[in-house]
Amino acid sequence: MKTVTGKIVSSTPVPIYKASSILSNFASTETGASQAVSAYLRRATAAFDELSRLHPKPDRKKRKKRRKDKSDASATVTD
Repeated sequence: MKTVTGKIVSSTPVPIYKASSILSNFASTETGASQAVSAYLRRATAAFDELSRLHPKPDRKKRKKRRKDKSDASATVTD
């Protein structure tokens, strides 16, 4: 077994659909990995693809945060 070394380039969280795309691109390139590692990458890519289908890409146009009216946020109790 060969030793793999590297460094962290970025630790910024990415959405599932983006992670799926990154993994798919990596798995499709010729890395010179063994058959077992290539099979693992294919299975992981398939799993991420399925997961990204379950969690679709968010539509930014539809996502607007609504502000609550101040009258709705406060409650008054009377006896």
